[in-house]
Amino acid sequence: MHNISGELYTLDISSNMFSNDVLVSSNEANMLISVNKNPHARSKVYLGKALIVKHYNAEDLYMHDIDKIKDEILLLKQLNHKGVSNLLSTFVSGTNIAYVMPFMECGSCQDLVESEFPTGLPECWIFLIVKNLLEVLNFIHMNGIIHRSIKARHILLNRYGGVKLTGFRYAIKKPSDNGGTVYEFPYDSIPNLKWLSPEILQQSGIGYTEKSDVYSLGMTICELANGIPPFENLEPKKLLLQKISGAIPLIFDSSTHLKFESSIKYLSIPPEQLEVYSTRAISANLHSLKNNCCISNFDERPTVDELMNNEIFVESDEFSLTPSVLPLIEFKKMEDIGDVESLEWNF
Repeated sequence: MHNISGELYTLDISSNMFSNDVLVSSNEANMLISVNKNPHARSKVYLGKALIVKHYNAEDLYMHDIDKIKDEILLLKQLNHKGVSNLLSTFVSGTNIAYVMPFMECGSCQDLVESEFPTGLPECWIFLIVKNLLEVLNFIHMNGIIHRSIKARHILLNRYGGVKLTGFRYAIKKPSDNGGTVYEFPYDSIPNLKWLSPEILQQSGIGYTEKSDVYSLGMTICELANGIPPFENLEPKKLLLQKISGAIPLIFDSSTHLKFESSIKYLSIPPEQLEVYSTRAISANLHSLKNNCCISNFDERPTVDELMNNEIFVESDEFSLTPSVLPLIEFKKMEDIGDVESLEWNF
């Protein structure tokens, strides 16, 4: 499936409009779909009161894209977990396919990094996000699903620190045979190459399991901590060689600055940002957690369950956001967005 981007618009949508599981064409649905400022966009996301309506025009999509949308809708209907961005409803209006999801006030972690934290999120927040992600991954893995697209863009937050995982259009159900090993290479993986595990990228006869999501989680920890994705300066072939050779991306801080400065010299990073990287101190716990997730050999890589039992998470029942971060959580409140402002949103 293509890397579908969308736009956000505020609408006064009553939740009772979506009370049925599937709604056929109606005046209300047609009105909703008609608010389209960019007819060439492949998808639209409309904001209402605590709702997001994601809209696709089937005429703009290939058949395999439509099949992916169907698969995602069916999958989300089956996954009942607080950490999964659940479907409230779906409906069809003419050639338009739409589904309704809860509104997450903070948007995605990528939104937060790009708008407020160019050098990475506060460490306490990263631990909070990772702990929640591990619970979600444990749930979907127990249901035989490999996500295959763990990254900051697919992690949504609300003002209360709630975390929801999206991006299930890239997910795959494990086969009942072959010990649950998957051999299919995701044809729509180009947007996710930096986060994919070596065993997926190699396309060898070994295949891959749910441990590939653990590797992607490690890449995401780097992304959240640094404010930029790992291997950002590498073209696909060099990226593959680095991963196969066992290269582990770094979290940028005073303990790693002699190594990371050469690897990011081709990126346009402001001097003041580099100064933050080279002088700050990231905890050994976060470095260790990332390193364990990013082990190239999947046989040696820990499972989600093993990570959940790590003393980092066991010692504290609940992580919380620091007071300095709490005000930021409300930066996307509905009343602040306005009637005409549009925002980029891709999940």
